[in-house]
Amino acid sequence: SDGATYHAMTGSLAFDHDLVFGPEDLGRVRRLYPGGPQGLFLKRVAEGTGSRLVYAKAALYPAAAAPLARALGVDRGLLLLNALAFSLALWLAWGELRRREGALAALAGALAVLALGVAPVYLSWETPEMLNLALVTAGLVALRRGRLVLSAAALGLAVYSKPTHLAAA
Repeated sequence: SDGATYHAMTGSLAFDHDLVFGPEDLGRVRRLYPGGPQGLFLKRVAEGTGSRLVYAKAALYPAAAAPLARALGVDRGLLLLNALAFSLALWLAWGELRRREGALAALAGALAVLALGVAPVYLSWETPEMLNLALVTAGLVALRRGRLVLSAAALGLAVYSKPTHLAAA
């Protein structure tokens, strides 16, 4: 599944410094999950007279999580990145609402939009949804504040991570 792929990709970047699926990646996942990864998205690429397997997902989320995964382990690193991204989205939403409302009303609005829906469920998923939430929030806040280059960069990264975010751009 997506989660298994992002987990293996993060470990590969954090410890092997590549995005090639090899025996060390399989061994790393099996140490944590004896059943091994389930449903990895891989593609075969030609290399000289042979070929190799590489991950077939966007590398943004694993690249952002790799330093945390190296320091804390892959699972904890991904979960910490999710928590940091969600916190950033809340902070940005609060800051934007705070420009027009009192602090308490801004907090209530940010919590209502981001924390009282389905978003917190994704905190425990090892997928890029929380990072994408933070990127889209940052892009929209930057757009409202007239920071067009920053907005384009944040929304562009979100679209690279998951093309369906093109609607936000």
